[in-house]
Amino acid sequence: MKTMQGGVEEAKQIMPQTFLEKVQGIVSESQGAVFKIPILGGMKAGKSTLLSKVLSCESAFLPPDVLEATARTVRIRYGFAASREIIHADGSDTPVDSDENWSAYVRGKADLSSQDDVLEVKLPDSFLRETGAVVCDTPGNNSVDGVKAEETWGAISGAQVALYCIRATSMISKSDVDFLITALPQLKNFIFVVTRIDEAGIGDASSAQAKELVEYVRERLRKTFPVEPLAVVATSSRLEGELSGVPALKELIVQTLRQKGTMLREAKIASALRELAEVVAARVENDLSLIKKADEEGAEEFAAKIGAFKSRLVEVEAEKTAAIRRLKVELAKKKTRVKSEIAQASRAAVDRAKRRAESLTSAKALEDASAGILLSEADLWRQDVQNVLTRFASDGN
Repeated sequence: MKTMQGGVEEAKQIMPQTFLEKVQGIVSESQGAVFKIPILGGMKAGKSTLLSKVLSCESAFLPPDVLEATARTVRIRYGFAASREIIHADGSDTPVDSDENWSAYVRGKADLSSQDDVLEVKLPDSFLRETGAVVCDTPGNNSVDGVKAEETWGAISGAQVALYCIRATSMISKSDVDFLITALPQLKNFIFVVTRIDEAGIGDASSAQAKELVEYVRERLRKTFPVEPLAVVATSSRLEGELSGVPALKELIVQTLRQKGTMLREAKIASALRELAEVVAARVENDLSLIKKADEEGAEEFAAKIGAFKSRLVEVEAEKTAAIRRLKVELAKKKTRVKSEIAQASRAAVDRAKRRAESLTSAKALEDASAGILLSEADLWRQDVQNVLTRFASDGN
């Protein structure tokens, strides 16, 4: 994972902290994750029987049947001692000691307390210990039961590589092809196992007949399946030792996980990062949409404010024009009143001068006093005019 870690270090320079923490979490989780290997195939393809052979466990742990035996996914992992348990959502477990009860749970004849409960088998098997893998036995993928289909798709989720069982006497059916193509977006690494070769009259998994059968299956897959399989092997649960092909299958799985382990983990990381990127892209698109909408609303609000401001300017301009007009009228009125009062003051001054002149009894007295009368009345007139100007200048209206 050196390349991936180097990429994370480089990402620190450009990624927001929250996004970077999620990326680092995905990398760390994938590095420490165990391999999940679902065993897939149609009904009666021999999945449970093959697993019992591969893991050297009693049939009571993975019960076979003449009809469809597995209705629920059974998770199998390494343990110091063989056990059967129901694992609950809170992490607690309920041991199941009775073969009959366990068989009823596996076959879907007995209800679990919660849909989140998981059936789990622990086995002291060297293959499980060496690979650290979790193997999942699944219902047939061609079941019409929706619950069983959910169980199968749940087993595929998070898996890196899967075994796909094809019965030698049935070969590849349309339901096999349809299921495999549908599963490709989640899982692209398959080891195809041709099971029950003894039913086809083959008594040795390494014989020329078995190799011919394997090549035939590989050619059929090449024509109908868009992804090259990791391998195609032949097996029989009824044959023993090397003849069964089971030891070769176990070695193939071990070698695959060793050789392709890093690639498979990086593919899982890439898938998780794509999902994260899609979520982030959706959020960014939503945020940009909100920002754009806010900008548009802000622009509309700003335009409305500008329009209101311009309207107010027009109103203010009209008010100013009217005020100037009123002011001019008032000034004109003031000028008129000033002129009128000054004229009154002038007439009063003339009248006073006449009365004073008429009060004199001789021409000599008039000649002697006329200059003084005019000067004194002129002073009074100027004083009256000044009072009028002062009063109008200080008038606030």
